[in-house]
Amino acid sequence: MIGLAGEAYAFGPFALTLPEGWSAEKEDGIHELLPEHGDYALHLSGYDKDVPVTQDDLAAVAHEHGCTGTPAELSSGLSAVSFDRAEDGDAFRYWAVGHGTAMLLVTLTAPEASFAMALMRAELVVRSLRPAEETV
Repeated sequence: MIGLAGEAYAFGPFALTLPEGWSAEKEDGIHELLPEHGDYALHLSGYDKDVPVTQDDLAAVAHEHGCTGTPAELSSGLSAVSFDRAEDGDAFRYWAVGHGTAMLLVTLTAPEASFAMALMRAELVVRSLRPAEETV
């Protein structure tokens, strides 16, 4: 375990606050955030570009997944696009987030039957996303 609840959890140019009952692990370059209870997880993976990330870049991520992205407002002011899809009984919510030349893809994976509850909890975590240099 590399992250503890209540701590600022930084990865590249991004940071978030882990809620009580959540932990974070990193494997093969992917950060996995897990609640203490529940059958869902958040996965975070980052990408770097040679130029600043634009809203069009974020929308392109949604199109690559066969979706239309919806602009998402994060409390930190970071630009983001969100989109949903379902496959084989699982539901997914994606947030593509840009900051400078870095792009972050956050993926919520949950069984379709419990997706609404998982989404409410996951959105609290995602809304805490901010540039890593900011403090809580």
